[in-house]
Amino acid sequence: QAAAEGIECIIEGSEVVAQSPCVMQPGTVVSVKNLFYNIPARRNFLKGDHVELKHCIEEFQRVALAHPQIGFKMIHQDNDLFHFTPANVRQRIAAVLGGKANERLVPVEENTEIVDISGFVLKPEFAKKSRGDQYFFVNDRFIRSAYLNHAISAAFEGMIRPGLHPGYVLFLKVDPAAIDINIHPTKTEVKFEEEQSIYAVLRACVKHSLGQFNIMPLLDFERDSSMDPHYSLQGQTPKVPQIEVDADFNPFASGGYRPKQDLGSWSSLYVGLQAEEPGHSLEVESQEVTGTLFEEDAQESDQITVQIQNKFIVTTIKQGLIVVHQNFAHQRIIYERLLRTATLQEPASQQKLFAQHVELNALQALCAEQLEEALLSIGFDFELEQNTLALKAIPAGLSEDQAEKVVLAVLDDQMNDRPNEGFSSLDILARSLAAKMAIKSGQKLTVPEQRDLINELFACKEPDRLRRRCRTFIDRKSFSSGRCIADNAGRFCCANFIGLGRFRK
Repeated sequence: QAAAEGIECIIEGSEVVAQSPCVMQPGTVVSVKNLFYNIPARRNFLKGDHVELKHCIEEFQRVALAHPQIGFKMIHQDNDLFHFTPANVRQRIAAVLGGKANERLVPVEENTEIVDISGFVLKPEFAKKSRGDQYFFVNDRFIRSAYLNHAISAAFEGMIRPGLHPGYVLFLKVDPAAIDINIHPTKTEVKFEEEQSIYAVLRACVKHSLGQFNIMPLLDFERDSSMDPHYSLQGQTPKVPQIEVDADFNPFASGGYRPKQDLGSWSSLYVGLQAEEPGHSLEVESQEVTGTLFEEDAQESDQITVQIQNKFIVTTIKQGLIVVHQNFAHQRIIYERLLRTATLQEPASQQKLFAQHVELNALQALCAEQLEEALLSIGFDFELEQNTLALKAIPAGLSEDQAEKVVLAVLDDQMNDRPNEGFSSLDILARSLAAKMAIKSGQKLTVPEQRDLINELFACKEPDRLRRRCRTFIDRKSFSSGRCIADNAGRFCCANFIGLGRFRK
């Protein structure tokens, strides 16, 4: 750092080609070109440009999180993707995760003879289906450990729904002599000598932090929440109220007291009023109404529907009895509707009076830029400026209060589930958006809503399947063959379907 000039070193094929002094700012600049030029077998296994860029960004973020005291900058195609200035750990985590991550962090810290733990975990309400926001650092080295991840999940037990994963950025300081890093060629897996002790300390530490900062719900039946002081008054000393009394006040002084007047009974209000003469009354002739504009009998349908466990709808068709999964059926309806609007290039959108601003991190902003054409084709209208997404219109059927949550969830799905089976980005986007907009399992539907769902389902091109190995309904033939409807929580067998039906998991 004290040198007057820097050094430029050019390496090609593991050989130093040139090394000369140069003028530069303090720091290190690394430029990589034609990475696998002499390994054709490795080039054949490379994914698309966006997938390989995602892998580079992930590695860049890990190094930036491990060294918050150092500034980092990443440039891609002459565009600044990341520019991190030197900061503390909390500021660096908020810069990497983006958005309003600083409000979601819960500090964790514990020092023992075996391990020193520090860092942050995300609040339970921000748990995701993907594992993207999970970082373990042992002695400032990024690692993956399913065993330690299970300790975090055990600490969050009862606070997040099954299938969701908590986010965390934790730093562990362990004696290097008690670690074996030669487990995996990538050096991302380690073996601890006292693994069980570290598991117990980590689980207890995270659980203690969640309880210390009132994240974990408490059961106190004698506590009256209405008596709690306002959050703006917490920490302040209560003041004794001052009472002012006017000693010269006399209620019987002139003008200060008036006796109550006797208004009499209510019947005195009608004294002097005369009844109307019969000759002044008006008579209007009207015809007797024999029917209504829309006959109620015509609206009634012979179709019978029954909702079971607020999840399945039992109804009848020409072939017999069927059982419909309401969430999967609605996903199929929305999926085909989105593809139809995108194909016809006539998206049905809800224009917003004022643009809704959504804060994104750099990876989400890059994903939104790549999916701009697909998002516009299904009904979104937005402007992207740096890491802020200004929503001007949303697809029809999407409520405004869920727009921000759905957009962030769709972008996360796109970042973690890239098309790998020949599906286009529009198809993957439609599936992800349909899953977020569909009726959830556990939602009670009225009889007209049940009938509309059944009718819209059988108006689809492929009403029987949502995706591979996932059926939207089962018919009577499936009861004897043991076919089933797949669910997120498992598989529900219908071999013992009796009466209205009971699905055995």
